[in-house]
Amino acid sequence: GERLVGMPAKRQAVTNSANTFYATKRLIGRRFDDAEVKKD
Repeated sequence: GERLVGMPAKRQAVTNSANTFYATKRLIGRRFDDAEVKKD
């Protein structure tokens, strides 16, 4: 697939939200079962 960064990625998030990652820096070092991670 195609990788988008910056503004193109933000625009793509509207139409393809299921396959768009954003704000991933805050997830680094957390466990997947962490309550804060599950909330999002």
